[in-house]
Amino acid sequence: MAIDALLKCNPEIFEKKFTIKVGPNLTLKPIFEESMEMESKFYLLNSKSEEVKKYIPFAYVEDAESALNKINQFVMDTILLKTSILYCIRITDGKIPMMPIGYINLESPLSPNGLNNWSLNFWLSEHYQNKNIMVASVFNCLNFLKEMDVLTIKAIVDDGNYNSIKLLNKLGFEKEVEASNKILFTKNL
Repeated sequence: MAIDALLKCNPEIFEKKFTIKVGPNLTLKPIFEESMEMESKFYLLNSKSEEVKKYIPFAYVEDAESALNKINQFVMDTILLKTSILYCIRITDGKIPMMPIGYINLESPLSPNGLNNWSLNFWLSEHYQNKNIMVASVFNCLNFLKEMDVLTIKAIVDDGNYNSIKLLNKLGFEKEVEASNKILFTKNL
């Protein structure tokens, strides 16, 4: 079976660097490979939080070296393995143009997460929470996935992560399974 069939989408999703418009001053863009050091500094800033550590431990980093390693892994996962794409939620009109303030990690059916389907994880800098930025970002990301011929998206969240549960419910995800303090949500696109 060809890898394109296993991906369950338009293969261009990995071949091109798509920009997803979120609003007048927000976009979703993949990692800037030419600026890995800077990307890793922002990743550390946005991902070194107790919420990320508790609810998305694979994304948590302790220091600059770990952040750079994590960013390099995300690039490898996208380019070589086709297991995920990390979209950075970027402010386009701030003091630092294109500064990432959060992330949406899209995992493909090739991901080792065992879902054999597209899934997502998301996190946002504490300074930008409670402003509907993540709702708008995930909403626009879902529309993009639909354009890329993705039919279904899943999300696994900790049953105590009320903000993520609320967001998924708001965007029409349905609870599929609840076990071991985790909830599996599904949305048909």
